[in-house]
Amino acid sequence: MIKRRGGASRDRYFWAGYDWFVPEVRAHFLEVIEGACQRYDLDGIELDWGRHPGYFKFGDEQRHVSVMNDLCGWSNSGLQRLAQKRGRPILLCVRVARHPRALVRDWP
Repeated sequence: MIKRRGGASRDRYFWAGYDWFVPEVRAHFLEVIEGACQRYDLDGIELDWGRHPGYFKFGDEQRHVSVMNDLCGWSNSGLQRLAQKRGRPILLCVRVARHPRALVRDWP
């Protein structure tokens, strides 16, 4: 059973989320991006890391910042490769919180 820190703690909302530290999760995500770019004539992709910030197990966020940085780099590399085949750019936009503590704060 999950030990909750209150009625609205983030454990309650992210218990079924992906753990982005797992390589297969990141590989699947990159496949989704590539598939969307191949199926549709997209101008770009937006990665919104601030909307639902439960990407790692609670308490591991700071240790895995480099994982998300690498994922953004791999996404951009893949988009550049696809753009070169297509003959026009596919842009990457990454939305993040203003301050890292905003992503790991405990919910009220």
